[in-house]
Amino acid sequence: AQAPADPLRLPSLQMFQPQGTAVAPPAGEGSQDSGDATPTPKVLQVIQEVQQRMYLIVTLPELGHLNPVLHIGAELARRGHQVTLATCAFLEPKVGERCRELGIAFLGLAPEVMSPDKPGSKEAKLKACSAVLLYTHYNDCMLEPLREFVQKARPHQILADFMTFCAFPVGDACGVPVAVNFADPVMLNVAGASPSPWWRLLLIVMGPLMLKQPLTDGPMLARKSWEVLESIYTRLCFVNTFWGVQPLAPLPPNIILTGPTGPRPKGPLQTTSMDELNAWMQWVRGKGLRVVYVTFGSMAVLTRAQVRAIYYGLAELPDIAVVWSLKDAAQEHLPERPERFFVHGWMPQVEVLQLPEVAAVVTHCGWGGMMEICLAGKPIVGVPFQGDQPENARMARARGFAEVVLPSGLSAAAMTRAMGRVLHTESYTESVLKVQASLRMSGGAAAAALQLELLAAQVPHLVRPAPSLSHSLARAAGAALLLAAACAAVASRVRSTDRK
Repeated sequence: AQAPADPLRLPSLQMFQPQGTAVAPPAGEGSQDSGDATPTPKVLQVIQEVQQRMYLIVTLPELGHLNPVLHIGAELARRGHQVTLATCAFLEPKVGERCRELGIAFLGLAPEVMSPDKPGSKEAKLKACSAVLLYTHYNDCMLEPLREFVQKARPHQILADFMTFCAFPVGDACGVPVAVNFADPVMLNVAGASPSPWWRLLLIVMGPLMLKQPLTDGPMLARKSWEVLESIYTRLCFVNTFWGVQPLAPLPPNIILTGPTGPRPKGPLQTTSMDELNAWMQWVRGKGLRVVYVTFGSMAVLTRAQVRAIYYGLAELPDIAVVWSLKDAAQEHLPERPERFFVHGWMPQVEVLQLPEVAAVVTHCGWGGMMEICLAGKPIVGVPFQGDQPENARMARARGFAEVVLPSGLSAAAMTRAMGRVLHTESYTESVLKVQASLRMSGGAAAAALQLELLAAQVPHLVRPAPSLSHSLARAAGAALLLAAACAAVASRVRSTDRK
């Protein structure tokens, strides 16, 4: 293991003493009565002494999984630690320069793995079949090179994205603590459940149905989900959600809600880093139009019918303009491009959301993007496809800031109705502003970084022991009794109906 480095003295907090309050001098120092002297506001700088550590961040080469842990890594680097980001090598052109700007080293693993956006590649075929197969492929290819690096570099700690299972056995075998970041709250639905053998059967049968994956993925999904489920019991876990949107529920002590880990925008913007968009926005302002932003992330693949349904549905609303982040291949499905539509293959999303003219967003309800939307205080029309997206959409609708259009019911008329309600009903904006206020109070990357520093310093944290066999059998018996009672109630109602 590495020898402890010299302590760093890092400024961590500034405390402001408000006008009208006084700090009494310590007793016994000969202080004199100051009479009616007006207290002077003071700024106190608190210095925290920590040891410099080496942190290894391991993630899938998907931006929705990478960005949350990269933000935590940036906070660790800002605090003076050595940070390395490990993912598939093909992502280096996209994030390598960004890592260097943040003071983070980029480690490219598995150079044989290609981008799933490359036509004809194995990864493209896996993506077309199933996200589960693609993610498992990433993990299988990253496992050995990751093990070699950890054995050689001996980092103090590993922070892994929750779908990057290869980090778990590597860290355990090398004696390096592994913390886990959950980019979305989907695993909180089972955080209170015991990882008994019954969960394996449930995941095999229900997992593909819940995540809208092929049924043949059941055994693999169960095996990988089991590893993630076990991590909830044995590791320090961060979940990028917050109580303002998350339904209240008791949580295990090793699970910490951080809120989104990205930087918090300082306020509305008048321009973005995209000159072409800025010029178009000048035209929009001259016409007095409100803007609808459309985004479906990097994984969703829209069909021709879906692209046209969204296009025609929004085109029916005369008082709006549309900014649409749409992949080049999908742009071929557009029938035309009137001046009211600004379509591009990539958008500076955080900046676009901070434009005051943006009144609402059409989104697939991926968790990271939805948090950026909430942080900007914009209501949404959700079109959820798979994974956690349907649950995220239901949560947003329950909180009052979303209308939901399922892909099976996506039509021009449905889009027009949903967006019309969101734009012309004030309650949607009022609800999302309440969520925004709660979100701003969450700890973000700084909260996660502090816990990682404590863990690296071997400060213990509470975990729950895996339940015993007797406990699992007791839970199974309780479930069986509940099912029997439900069946008896149904049978009784049927008999009562027959008598009538």
